[in-house]
Amino acid sequence: MLTAVQLHERGRALSNAGRHAAARRLLTAALQRTDDEDLLARVEGSLAYVVAELGAPDEAWALCDRALERPGISAHTRGVLSSQRGLMHMRSGHTLDAVREFTVALPNLDGDDELVGRLLLNRGNVHLQRGDGRSASADFRSAR
Repeated sequence: MLTAVQLHERGRALSNAGRHAAARRLLTAALQRTDDEDLLARVEGSLAYVVAELGAPDEAWALCDRALERPGISAHTRGVLSSQRGLMHMRSGHTLDAVREFTVALPNLDGDDELVGRLLLNRGNVHLQRGDGRSASADFRSAR
């Protein structure tokens, strides 16, 4: 039997491959296999993106809100969730909200070079969408 961590990793891989329905099944199963608040919050954040991609944005936002309300989650997990919210705003065309969420997330992701790099690339793209080439260029240069 796979652990919640393993299910989460596999669900994220499926989501990244665009296989959102399959990802949803694994991420939903992961929620049933742990009582660790921090892990539950991370899984809910991943599931929120998947659910949004499957066309249920209200459910996605509710998942993000529930994840952020979990007691005792780490600053890093808060950063991951804010980054996820930024991505959801970006995908739905809410560029100002996306920039705000990405900016809130950034200091909480210190030391996670891969995630910081992705966040800066995403935020840079949003700056471009908003016509702010200078800020976009700064984010692209800072991305690792």
